[in-house]
Amino acid sequence: EEQWVLEFSRICAETKASESVGVDRLLFAKLINDRTEAGLFIDNDGLRDMLTQLQIQTPQHLQRKSQKAAATVSEASRRDFLRAIFKLCDVDRDGLLDAKEMQAFAVRTGAAEMDKAQWKEEFEILCADNGADPSKGISVQLLEKMVNDKSESGCYCDDDELRAIKGALELEGREVAMRAAAYSPERTALVHEVFRMFDTDGDGRLGEQELRAFAEHLGFKGSEAQWAEEFRSICMQGGAGSEPVPPDANRFLVLVNDTAESGWYCTDEELRRMLEDGPAAAKPRPAESAPRPMSPTASRPASPLGYSEVAVASGPPAVAPASPAVASPAAAACPAAGDGGSGGAAAA
Repeated sequence: EEQWVLEFSRICAETKASESVGVDRLLFAKLINDRTEAGLFIDNDGLRDMLTQLQIQTPQHLQRKSQKAAATVSEASRRDFLRAIFKLCDVDRDGLLDAKEMQAFAVRTGAAEMDKAQWKEEFEILCADNGADPSKGISVQLLEKMVNDKSESGCYCDDDELRAIKGALELEGREVAMRAAAYSPERTALVHEVFRMFDTDGDGRLGEQELRAFAEHLGFKGSEAQWAEEFRSICMQGGAGSEPVPPDANRFLVLVNDTAESGWYCTDEELRRMLEDGPAAAKPRPAESAPRPMSPTASRPASPLGYSEVAVASGPPAVAPASPAVASPAAAACPAAGDGGSGGAAAA
């Protein structure tokens, strides 16, 4: 909190904005389009992810308040929302939701956890109650009927919940695509080229100052002591045992492909820009200045040192929705409105 107060003061001082009034719309737009050290550049993908996350995280009563002036969603628009959600869940594109695909929807409506066998049994009951063949799955027409059913046997979702479910599924889809592309031959070659540029002594590992040069390209502005502590933490995560090991090319590949909230993920555009700028393009700020977030991407919140510790991954992780468990047949698989409105927004 104290570090952010200092950082906000710095931003206001550099842009001649009043701390008491804050940043207006024009200045905000200027900051996120500014690629210099003084800016807070965010690319288009980062902005889209930020918007989706804000929509998901905003409490329902605040969402409704902000949408009071908006026109009520028409029946046709609601149908379009449902069909878009169905398409996002229908991974195999066969026009029907099987047990696993329906589970991805159910978990976002507030369904409780259950294992695969329990969900299979619940899915069969859900299909039987609605006249569907569990060996084939649930059609878009049946899903629409269930989501519009306000009775105890239905799984009614209001318009806000549908928006949140759609947003969560879209965000997950982008993350899956991003992770799949993270280990493509083209991107791997690009990452290795960036590694070689920062490995100025050519020993096959990024030493303390070499990795700091990379971190400064992503926004690290901490002191020497702060970086020394952060660098040791990174080396300990990559080592086998108690001895710290500076990252080699393979470890560096994992670091820049980590799409978790604590990760160091870099877009291809960011990596290419580093190659254009060169390793010495980012110049450190004075040690007393407040740290800034390391990455311009919206999905990577910063730690007190400018970015968070990195979770080690051995390759592109498989993303699958958590297995929900349901306490009763159809109503439990997709909780009804009478259960207190535990909808997709909460689940997401």
